[in-house]
Amino acid sequence: MELTQSNVKKAWDTWNIQGFILLSLSLQTLLLFLAPCRKRTSNTLVIIFIWFAYSAADWSANFVVGLITNSVIRTPDEKGDLLAFWAPFLLLHLGGSDAITAFSLEDNELWIRYSLGFTFQVLASVYILYLSLLGNKLLFPTILVLLAGTVKCVERVRALYLASMGRFRNSMLKEPDPGPNYSTITNLCSLKQQANLPVRIELMPGPQIVTESYNEFDKSGLSDLAVLQCACNYFYIFKALIVDLVFSLRERNAVRDFFLRRTPEDAFKVIEAELNLVYEVLYTKAYSVRCILGYFLRFISFSSVVVALVRFALMEKQYHKVDVAITYALLLGAMTLDTVAILMLISSDWSVVALKNSNIIRKMVISRQRWFVHRRWSESVPQYNFIHYYLHYPSRMISRIVSFLGLFDFLVNMKNVSSKPFTEKLRDFIFYELQIKAEIADDIETAKVIYSVRGDWVLGINGVEHLFRWINEVSYEESLLLWHIATELLYNSGEGNADDKDFRDMSKLLSDYMLHLLVVRPEITSAMAGIHKIRWQDTLAEAMVHFQGEKLDQKLACERILQVDTSVNPAILKGNRSKSVLFEACVLAKDLEKLENGKWMIIGKVWVEMLSYAASHCRGYTHAQQLSKGGELLTLVWLLMVHFGLGEQFQINEVHASAKLIVGK
Repeated sequence: MELTQSNVKKAWDTWNIQGFILLSLSLQTLLLFLAPCRKRTSNTLVIIFIWFAYSAADWSANFVVGLITNSVIRTPDEKGDLLAFWAPFLLLHLGGSDAITAFSLEDNELWIRYSLGFTFQVLASVYILYLSLLGNKLLFPTILVLLAGTVKCVERVRALYLASMGRFRNSMLKEPDPGPNYSTITNLCSLKQQANLPVRIELMPGPQIVTESYNEFDKSGLSDLAVLQCACNYFYIFKALIVDLVFSLRERNAVRDFFLRRTPEDAFKVIEAELNLVYEVLYTKAYSVRCILGYFLRFISFSSVVVALVRFALMEKQYHKVDVAITYALLLGAMTLDTVAILMLISSDWSVVALKNSNIIRKMVISRQRWFVHRRWSESVPQYNFIHYYLHYPSRMISRIVSFLGLFDFLVNMKNVSSKPFTEKLRDFIFYELQIKAEIADDIETAKVIYSVRGDWVLGINGVEHLFRWINEVSYEESLLLWHIATELLYNSGEGNADDKDFRDMSKLLSDYMLHLLVVRPEITSAMAGIHKIRWQDTLAEAMVHFQGEKLDQKLACERILQVDTSVNPAILKGNRSKSVLFEACVLAKDLEKLENGKWMIIGKVWVEMLSYAASHCRGYTHAQQLSKGGELLTLVWLLMVHFGLGEQFQINEVHASAKLIVGK
């Protein structure tokens, strides 16, 4: 045992720094290539893996700096100058990959903490260099890499600062406008009136605000370049949604007119590209690098590493071969990571718009899109189903064990969440439903009315007002669970007409998606959720009592629920004791079953309205949080509604530039 412990200690003392510095480099490489995937996937395991790499990258870099400092202080031998050369590379790693500066929006708010941490690491590297100054053969390349590492840390802190909500909001505020000089004008007016001179105040209209409408695209579809041009233009207008700012009526009407003339495919392409720009601003270095200062800092960083590599390659080396190989790996790794980051920057959406007249750049982008899957979000719709949840509910013993470990919700949700592709039929269905409402909403008042509907609009248009009570007389979260269970009962009670198949499938998909948002992602629907957790648990408990632990297939379980006699109102029997809606949903399903024609079309349109209501009543900040988790259909619908002019983010008052005092008739 003592021999084994001695061997382990010896191996640790010999290889700990080398092992962890290579681990740090490997994590940076992983993040550069894997981090962009998180905007294209909603897979929980992938997100967790990226989070682990993101957290471990900073930890490992900090840890190695500590190991090097301790080693240089304890044994300042001939290897001290090489260790001092390695230390600044950890600053390069702490500066982070261009592909990910923040894992979540909360990281941006901690930019001061990050800046303090980076400052201490820079000072530690300087201290290590100071300890190895005497006879240091690598002094010049060490200073160069230290400069490059410091620049990288500055880049990351600047990116975090620019993406913080306070700075993000301030960047969109216009110059302070005190308006006309009230006291001077009123005093002058009073003096003129005392002199018995006729006087009046006339408001002068402000300059016309011109909003680009892209009329040249009205007669045909949008090319890839046109999509990016439109997205970039609207990004600068609508990025204010994230911090809950408002827009002028002119901007609302110009964008609305443009989107009313678009096809579903073009409209969603523009929105997806626009959200991709938002993602890059909030979670990557795109915003901080794409400016004169950013280009200058990147040039200094990259050229410093190149010169350090050349200097190290030309000098005589008297170090261990493994240490020399590691040094080359660090130098070449830093160069490669920067080169790949520059290529990604050149082929990004920002560069395509900025360099749209360059044929070389456009050919590079076309080549990239030809060889790689160019998705801007996951293009999937998560699914969660109440009946499936009950039928696959874990046993009491397993529930107690995982609950004790605090993993019950995580494991149960992992087991019950599935995913379906976002189809063109569903995309077109949602688009045309919102387009119809946008055409009606010529004025802000009508837009606000449509913005607030959650199913009753469709029921009223189709003459089924007797179903209003299932929407207007209950809370949003209660109506959502009611309609979900009713949709599931009807879906499993028969195949339906062939003409209704598309509406039937889309209703089922939207129903399961909305339940997923309510149960698995309550932070998204928190403003509308109410007591959804209690209602969910009570409904599950009533299902357990009804089936008495019997495990059936999904179709048979739905048929058994529909067979229950619901002539007596379930709410009367339960009173206020239970919040379950199981058999009230059964009553709703039977009411819907009585509809002769277009049953599934009505149900599908109700679900689109519920989706729209949830999207428009969720804060922009919350929508921005979803961009780093594969994106959400809810976020696309939210932005589409705003582009259609459906919302409360628009100011109506006319802006006057100045007031003029006119004397005389």
